[in-house]
Amino acid sequence: MKYLFPILAILILPRATAAQEKPRGKVEVTRKVDYYNVRGRNSAELRAAMNAKGPLNEAQGKRFDARTDWALSWDGLDFDRALAAKGIFRLTKWTLKLEAKVILPRWENERDGLPFERRRWRVYLARLNLHEAGHVKLAEQTAAALDAAFGKLGFFPSQKKLETAVKTRAEKILRDYTAKHGEYDRRTRHGKTQGARFP
Repeated sequence: MKYLFPILAILILPRATAAQEKPRGKVEVTRKVDYYNVRGRNSAELRAAMNAKGPLNEAQGKRFDARTDWALSWDGLDFDRALAAKGIFRLTKWTLKLEAKVILPRWENERDGLPFERRRWRVYLARLNLHEAGHVKLAEQTAAALDAAFGKLGFFPSQKKLETAVKTRAEKILRDYTAKHGEYDRRTRHGKTQGARFP
């Protein structure tokens, strides 16, 4: 699977806030499903088509039947102005944006297949969807973990140190959850143990 998590430059907005405001963030999640078309009259032809056209994992140099891409970014970071005037910096507001895209195969000429082949395909597609939903869930957990971490950052003697703390914490969480995606794929053998096997 391929995961994208661009780390944006941190921009802390100059905005007046009430003293000792409780930190709070907002998480926006966008989910999307894309398809690539395959053609075939039987399982062998469909397998060959997916092997040739499935989404490429560039890091591994191989194609898979499906893939989940996700990108997590943040903006609208703000700090407590009343505390900042005293030389104390604390993050009070932020927005996290998660975009998750699942890429799945679509049997373009399914009507040409025999009934038992069509049934087999639909079961397979449901299991493949289940596997990719696990990746989407992990991406959502990443956003939730980052949101919780931003709320617990604490106090810093300068804006620069606060910005460094945000970046450091975010990078660690992204590393940890990227590893969880890899472990999920190893444990499920890229969905095979969940029934995502065709034919």
